[in-house]
Amino acid sequence: MFASLGAYYLYLDKQKDTMLAEYFGENGIYKLYRVQAGSASYYDDAHPYFLDSDGDTTGHHISEDTYKAIQFLQNKETGKVLAWWDYGLEIKAAGKEPVISYASEAIKTTIARPSSLYDKFEQNEKVADVSRFFTTDSEEVAKGIAGKYGANLVYISRERMNDLIQVMMFAVDPESMRKQNIKTLEEYSEKIKPTMAYKFNSGAELNYFDKIFENKDVIIYQLK
Repeated sequence: MFASLGAYYLYLDKQKDTMLAEYFGENGIYKLYRVQAGSASYYDDAHPYFLDSDGDTTGHHISEDTYKAIQFLQNKETGKVLAWWDYGLEIKAAGKEPVISYASEAIKTTIARPSSLYDKFEQNEKVADVSRFFTTDSEEVAKGIAGKYGANLVYISRERMNDLIQVMMFAVDPESMRKQNIKTLEEYSEKIKPTMAYKFNSGAELNYFDKIFENKDVIIYQLK
């Protein structure tokens, strides 16, 4: 994976002028590249764009629907945005501020990249709070956490969200998660169904949050 990422950056360096589709942020720090089919072995029809940054995070492929979500966020007046840290780049590209942009040291074992590429961390408390926002079964609790951090939007990347809930549960209570004995996908599905993350990802109608954007890959809610 990481070898291919290195090859991809080499490819971008050679082709970026012709591939650049759009740039975002002050001085164009966030760049969106359109990858042409057949131009590289890592091209993916479902994720034809590569979102990159000259700043402090590695870039990644995104879908057409994610690009549309970024464009929607660009035109939305908002406070901070609650999302898992993996999606901070999309939120920053839209000119908004994510509550967290990095993992915490407490969950660094869950980071799927070499430590040499990752040496910045959020405060443990902040990541635990964001994790609690998504894993609680209480809208009241979620609303309180949003207020604590001045956030009024929730950004959900649908493809991986349900898988990430277990990481969030670990961030909230590592010892409890180590003791879990979940053996099947059905057991895991039943465990995550009460969480706010699952409700957001399924497009549920909620008391304190309105769904304001939805497509195949992204859902965005706004605090009422």
